[in-house]
Amino acid sequence: LGGGPPPGDGFAPLVRALHRVQDRVATDPARYLRWLPLQDAFLRARARAAMVRAGNQALGKSTVALFELRCRCLGEHPYKPVKPPPIEAWVICATIGQSVPIQRKFADLLPADCLDLERCTYDPVRGFGGQVPTAVFRNGSVVKFRTTNQDAIAFAGATLDVVLFDEPPTSERLYSEARKRLMRRGGTLLLAMTPINAGPLGWLRENAEKGLIVDFHSRLTPEAVIPVGETRPLRLGDGTICDAAWIDRVEAETPSHEVPVVVHGEWEFRTQGRVFAAFRSDRHLAGTMAPRPGQTFRAHLGIDYGTKVGKQYAVLVAVEPG
Repeated sequence: LGGGPPPGDGFAPLVRALHRVQDRVATDPARYLRWLPLQDAFLRARARAAMVRAGNQALGKSTVALFELRCRCLGEHPYKPVKPPPIEAWVICATIGQSVPIQRKFADLLPADCLDLERCTYDPVRGFGGQVPTAVFRNGSVVKFRTTNQDAIAFAGATLDVVLFDEPPTSERLYSEARKRLMRRGGTLLLAMTPINAGPLGWLRENAEKGLIVDFHSRLTPEAVIPVGETRPLRLGDGTICDAAWIDRVEAETPSHEVPVVVHGEWEFRTQGRVFAAFRSDRHLAGTMAPRPGQTFRAHLGIDYGTKVGKQYAVLVAVEPG
């Protein structure tokens, strides 16, 4: 335009350079992820045991822990030196069904052609397959996906470089056994979790408070969903902006007594007053009963017994026949 030189061979080097950048991104897109503050801090940790703790489905706990594992399998890390490959790692999930999305997430974070497809297979629906799903890298690194219903004895004989718990360990015994299997190689324990659905976790909280595992925690705040080095918050797949209004909606859609843990990743539920927001004493309590002469009531006691803390409920009602 304006009499300038027409497009020609002078643009060829620029076009080739852009194509090279495009190829690098297509080959390894995870290398160019934008990390949130919590994720960035976790990736920079050099501790032998590190935990990333936050609410459900918000700040990318599993994603960043699996990326850390990917870096260690490849022997390349953006922030710190890591052991040269090959390494052996275990990822511990609650069930095989729950592990399949984790396997898919891990596979999505890997560079193209890094897996040894003669020694392992991968399918987006079934994961890495087999009784013990296993990812084998061309450089010799191995990642096995185990479940917590395979108790601590499943570690017998294993000498590992990395153990990653996706969600809380089901017992202190399992956690302790995992740490022992890392000792010989000076390995690393990683944990990505929301403190829920695993029974009492006072022992894990105590370990964190003593510094035996470095605890990276963040509440769900507007600042927490702005990637490092940027000024705008993330957007969901449907275009929703993860701003303060979105966080308010997330809290409103969660039972009020669950918000501290489920939304913000705190250690425990904290309830002041009523547990259920819809409960009203003037509507749901009869107050002092003063039966009329000869009036009778039938008492009904209902108990719903659960297997975890906070899962037991009992209701006593008096019903007037008639």
